[in-house]
Amino acid sequence: MSISIDAFRAYLKIDKLALDDALQHQPSLLFKVSEAYEMALAERDALKDQLVTCEANLDVSFRKQLEHSKVKYTEGSIKSLITIDKARLHNVTEYHQARRRTAQLAALKEAFKERGYMLREMCSLYVSNYFEQNSSRPTPDSDAIAYSQRKAKIAAVRREIT
Repeated sequence: MSISIDAFRAYLKIDKLALDDALQHQPSLLFKVSEAYEMALAERDALKDQLVTCEANLDVSFRKQLEHSKVKYTEGSIKSLITIDKARLHNVTEYHQARRRTAQLAALKEAFKERGYMLREMCSLYVSNYFEQNSSRPTPDSDAIAYSQRKAKIAAVRREIT
């Protein structure tokens, strides 16, 4: 199962007005991303094995060719022939693409784990009415007014005492 990394990036955004939907879908999204990551790991590992096998086959093939041609060769020259071989280059390209995709899916999986933590935090904020438009939160102006009122009350009490 191959997932679109770009499509799943869009799911990382949390709508504070739809926390219930986000909470409901989080486990299945994380599962899909985790499953895709594990499949990408398996594919990457298979391509790595394929690359190693290709290099070993090329090594044997080049040694046989050079022995029959009676040409003197060194380990370095065989390594160079293997390095520039088209079959190996194709396998290397496939392996690096798989490695890149695996790394992207690993990052996406971590991001979805963090999304789960953030959902929990946002739900706590919701329960405390943080997102309410009518909730009363102190502002610098309201703090200044409250301070002035307290100061005036204290001054009035002091005048009564004296």
